[in-house]
Amino acid sequence: MKARPFFYNRGHVLTQILGNKKITIILFLLLLSLVVLAGLTGKVSANLLIMFALPLAVNLLCCIYEHTKRIKLWNVKRAGFVLFHIGFLIVITGGMITYLTYSIGYIEIAEGNGFSDRSENYSGWKQRFGTRRGTGIEIFVKKIHMTFWENGQLREYYNNIVIKDGTRVQEATARVNGSVGYGGLLINLARFYGLAPYFTLTAPEIMRSGYVYIGSTTKTNNFVIPAVQYKAQVSYNDLADKKVRVQIYLDKTRTIEKTMRIGDSIPLGDAQLTLSNLTIWNGLTVVSDYGRWITYSGFGLFLMGLAAYYWERFYRGKE
Repeated sequence: MKARPFFYNRGHVLTQILGNKKITIILFLLLLSLVVLAGLTGKVSANLLIMFALPLAVNLLCCIYEHTKRIKLWNVKRAGFVLFHIGFLIVITGGMITYLTYSIGYIEIAEGNGFSDRSENYSGWKQRFGTRRGTGIEIFVKKIHMTFWENGQLREYYNNIVIKDGTRVQEATARVNGSVGYGGLLINLARFYGLAPYFTLTAPEIMRSGYVYIGSTTKTNNFVIPAVQYKAQVSYNDLADKKVRVQIYLDKTRTIEKTMRIGDSIPLGDAQLTLSNLTIWNGLTVVSDYGRWITYSGFGLFLMGLAAYYWERFYRGKE
């Protein structure tokens, strides 16, 4: 009989050790405990999760290899056992891919306006690794729908959005408890909203305009009027009101206060500040998660394998 090479024997022993089922159980319980702890406290770092997910993935791979190598005759139970281990491995892999590629951008956008999915266009951007800068897909908020109960609590809240990708145009509805998926992106409502007055400053040889986003009726928004550099505040009493209260600080002793409706102006010497429009705004998050579908497919295989394993074991009584 031809002797096995020395490196083969060592490799075989190594896969047996790494594929030990007791190690699988220990690593799985530790990882599960960390996931639960992360969900309850939010204080478990993703790096710590990866520290247990990576060795568990290696363990599952060795476990699958050792088990399939010993099978002489396949049946439903054995195939199910291998399948749900493969599914579990794919779930772990998808989770690690999500960790490495996940990015989320947050933007405050007024009704009737749009933005391009580029990292520099977001007011908030989080990304662990990689160099994703955005897809360039354009997202427009066509209509913001909000209704309230009599006590002022939000009753219904959703957005009609338009997604433009080159010549392709798609309309969709983004809701609080749902996401709009497009090209690997997930578009979500961030549940932040308020009034967005649109001011225009007219001065000799200059005209500036832009939105000021007010978070809620209990807050004021501080901003600086361009060109004249006056500090100002704007607030409102009711989201349904078509008016805002503006305070402009000319200096330490002089202040201008006025309740403004669309079309109203405040003279500022040679300049003039006009409320050109008044609409509502809300926050959107755009998430990129390339591991999501890998995780879903792995979970599907896991359930199929589990069903096959227990069908053979309990319903047909085969070992």
